[in-house]
Amino acid sequence: MVMKKLTQIKGNKFYKLLDKLSDPFFLVACYEEIKGKKGNMTQGSDNYTIDGLNWDWFVKTAVSIRKGTFNFTPARIIEIPQANGKTKPLGICYPRDNIVQKALHAILEAIYEPVFLEYSH
Repeated sequence: MVMKKLTQIKGNKFYKLLDKLSDPFFLVACYEEIKGKKGNMTQGSDNYTIDGLNWDWFVKTAVSIRKGTFNFTPARIIEIPQANGKTKPLGICYPRDNIVQKALHAILEAIYEPVFLEYSH
C-alpha cells in the first residue's frame, strides 16, 4: 500500500490533500506500486505505455495537478469478442493516467477504509 495514513487530520477534516496528490515523490511511489501489473504495458490512445518515465514527467504532472490543468486522456475504445459471437466495447485508459488514478485511490482509501466495516465490500 502506498499510503497507510494521512497525517493532516484536524477533527474529522483532512487538509492539504492536494499537496499530497501533487507531490512528485508520491506519484513515483504510486508508479512503483502499479508498474509491474500486466495491463499497464498496454498502449493507450497515444501509443505510450507506463514504462520510460523520467523524473521530469513526474514533476511536470505534479505541477499540472497543482495548477488544476491536469486532464485525463480519453480512453481508446476497442471491440472485444464475446462467447455469443457479438462484441462489446472495452475502454483502454492512457497508462500514465493510471499513476494519477492510483494516487487518488490511495488518498481516498486512507480516508475511508478506517470507517468501513470489516465485512463490507
